[in-house]
Amino acid sequence: MYQGVGFTTQKGHVYLATGLTQGPCAREETEQDMTCHTLLLEEVEEMIRKNEITCMVTLSAFGLLRAQGLI
Repeated sequence: MYQGVGFTTQKGHVYLATGLTQGPCAREETEQDMTCHTLLLEEVEEMIRKNEITCMVTLSAFGLLRAQGLI
């Protein structure tokens, strides 16, 4: 999917990973402030409704997966 149609040709791909388990992290120095959270689907939907998730790439990926009945 294109991330900024009309002003860039930057393109991304959406993948749905399943059956994953969280393991140890090996972050680089500049990644030390990153966090990882496990959320229920209902929690993500509520965050979208409350405008807490505002990243257009995240929202479009979620919408694509939802429209295809994958989530």
